[in-house]
Amino acid sequence: MSSPETTTSTASSTPTAARGSEPAVARASRVHLLAHEYAHAVQDAREVDPGDERTGPASSTVRYELQADCLAGVFVASVPGADRDAFAAAVRLGGDDIGPDPLTPQAFAHGSAEQRLRWFTRGWQARDDAACDTFTPARP
Repeated sequence: MSSPETTTSTASSTPTAARGSEPAVARASRVHLLAHEYAHAVQDAREVDPGDERTGPASSTVRYELQADCLAGVFVASVPGADRDAFAAAVRLGGDDIGPDPLTPQAFAHGSAEQRLRWFTRGWQARDDAACDTFTPARP
């Protein structure tokens, strides 16, 4: 199950980072946020365990968050007229290594911009949640 800390952190950071962005990116950021949080509800329903390894680029927490990004990609790909470039920019804004206070890799809780975009894109392209197994690959 997602922790309140995880949900609050994601919910407050992505739209804030999108302020000042092009309108399409700001809209995509809001939709990505909703899709990502909905993905956590899907994970909870499937009893996906985020584990107890809290931070780091390959931690169980990051893998859990990247799976939510992948599931969000599956969902957003089904939205008519979704602007792929705007979503790519929006997803990157949520990377732990982006923004005024970027985290060091060992402090990552959601993943780097590159990791997040890679998994979101994987879901978008596959349009199948079976593509979202972030726990099996050696490198998330």
